[in-house]
Amino acid sequence: MKGTVLAIDDETASLKFIESALSKDYTILKAENGKQGLEKISLKLPDIILLDLNMPEMGGIEFLEKAQSTLKNHFIPVIMITGYPNEEQQIKAFSLGCYDFIGKPISLLELKLKVEKFLHIKRQVEKQIREKEVLLREIHHRVKNNMQIISSLLRLQSRYTKDKQILDIFKASQNRIETMAFIHEKLYQSQDLARVDFTDYVNTLTRNLFTTYGVSTARIKLNIDIKNVSLPLDKAIPCGLIINELVSNSLKHAFPPDKEGEIKIALHLSNGNKWQLIVSDNGVGIPEDIDFRNTKSLGLHLVTILAEDQLRGEINLNRTEGTEFKIRFKELNK
Repeated sequence: MKGTVLAIDDETASLKFIESALSKDYTILKAENGKQGLEKISLKLPDIILLDLNMPEMGGIEFLEKAQSTLKNHFIPVIMITGYPNEEQQIKAFSLGCYDFIGKPISLLELKLKVEKFLHIKRQVEKQIREKEVLLREIHHRVKNNMQIISSLLRLQSRYTKDKQILDIFKASQNRIETMAFIHEKLYQSQDLARVDFTDYVNTLTRNLFTTYGVSTARIKLNIDIKNVSLPLDKAIPCGLIINELVSNSLKHAFPPDKEGEIKIALHLSNGNKWQLIVSDNGVGIPEDIDFRNTKSLGLHLVTILAEDQLRGEINLNRTEGTEFKIRFKELNK
């Protein structure tokens, strides 16, 4: 398969030379300045970029600054073409993702050899990435399977007791294990192995909880306000466990058998850089004399640990209308 080379240069003679030298072996895209180059890569990602340093409207350094994340995420090597770069320009270019320099006037042999060299490196890196993705996907699949085996063992073990308290402990443990197993299942199925589609995940998780506790959504409505949210694994797991504990508590304690109600789950960015997770219900509420941070309830204790230690966030309880837990955290911990 032919590789694609994007040549960005304001000199028509240079573009013609590059096209003449490489068009037999590569598909050539051309741009006359950095601005046009950005437009080109937004439409089609090249395999390699030949970039002039000094151009009107947008030069090579500014192009690298603006395209840095795209070049890094898609591993697109950049070769700078320039007459006389000073040391400061070279250092800046290398720091922004430039791989090498070619001097002007352009040597035909040097041009061909360097394009071939870096295209070969790109292909090798892409192959390694694909292999690692296959391995990582298999790991997620096996972790999910192993967790389901543990859950099944707990289910089998629970058949040897009639004690309701012990049975509740078994059920809670199974839910926690399955909550983590769902994460690995979603990652196994996902195109992005670094982040979890949290919208889909929460829908799967809550459906399972309603089924587990034998509660109909006709009696207790479920309102999920999470749209187009993806989270990294280290945030998705604690958030999933928090939702599992709080929704389980609501289903078990918030609504007497003859009472209807609603459970709400929301996750949004707040103030631009913090996530805000809200889990609430309009049930009987937690009594005023119970401190959720100091209670014998393992579930509430676990929620506090996950919110403050795992997410490094803050957690607050509002008892005005039922029960509302609000957790705020940053995606990146610094």
